[in-house]
Amino acid sequence: MKGGRLVMERSIKIAASATIVCSLLVVSLIALQMWDSSTRVLPTLAFEEIEQGLSCGIRARINYVIDDLETWETLWTDLYNISTVVPDLPYVNFTSEVLFAVFLGEFVTGGYVAEITRIAASINGLTVYVREQHPGAGCFVTMSPTQPYHIVKASVASMLSVEFVYNLVVHNCP
Repeated sequence: MKGGRLVMERSIKIAASATIVCSLLVVSLIALQMWDSSTRVLPTLAFEEIEQGLSCGIRARINYVIDDLETWETLWTDLYNISTVVPDLPYVNFTSEVLFAVFLGEFVTGGYVAEITRIAASINGLTVYVREQHPGAGCFVTMSPTQPYHIVKASVASMLSVEFVYNLVVHNCP
């Protein structure tokens, strides 16, 4: 009986090892498929600058995705609510275009810049890349409050979701 028990124990160990190897293989394939589908990036979208500046009436740090005229008119009015002259509202064809706007909030000095550098599409939606520039410790800056912002428009067929990704760059002055 000893020989039969030994063969049975070996068979159980081999079956357990095979189950573990198969499980690891299945998990690896699922992980590879998920990684592949989430990182597949489609071409970068072309975009056109609408407005970029250092001073505006929006003091909060906020991002906007604007796909209708009413919201665009409200944002434009808010943007220039500190100004005596409000420029004409730039035209946007909301049947095929979307606006992306980033506002860095208010800083007590100058030297801060907001810039949308790239808009990329993937299976999961759009990613808007923003370069946020801050002045380094040795930089001479204006001593007045600033509210940096950037607004662009892009042709977008459909959007699942939009993610804003910030890259903070400190500009060190000589």
